[in-house]
Amino acid sequence: MSPQDVSLTSDSADETRAIAAALVSRLPVSLVVLLLTGLLGSGKTTFVQGIAKGLGISGVIASPSFLLMKDYFEGSRPMRHIDLYRLSHIDETASLGLVENLHEEAVVAIEWADRFDLRIPAPTVKVSFEKGNAEGERRLVFSADTEVISSEKLNALCAD
Repeated sequence: MSPQDVSLTSDSADETRAIAAALVSRLPVSLVVLLLTGLLGSGKTTFVQGIAKGLGISGVIASPSFLLMKDYFEGSRPMRHIDLYRLSHIDETASLGLVENLHEEAVVAIEWADRFDLRIPAPTVKVSFEKGNAEGERRLVFSADTEVISSEKLNALCAD
């Protein structure tokens, strides 16, 4: 963990969703990619549900494991949800157009982003998920370039 990283603890799925909604409200209104990493069941999809809520997207947000990608347009800005779990080689991503035709104000959430060296020409925020010690507890570690979101804004997520 670098000095600019921010670590938060979530005690429930609802709190994880609330942290995500608070994060998205602090992001610049431009293309931003969220690189989500962590073990199976660590809270990545729950976090994306919170992003959707923060953007005003209604409906069920499920992991697009079999679709690989799902776009949502009914919120305050577009969201693209990508799940790389089922892919075994980076070459498989090229033909899918996962990061093509992105709206200039989109929030792109990529689950299992650490499976490949993704070179996405957009500002990124990395969110690492770890299971905590208590039942339902998660540790979320945020890493971002300061031009995307400042560490002060990330630290303010604790206050929400």
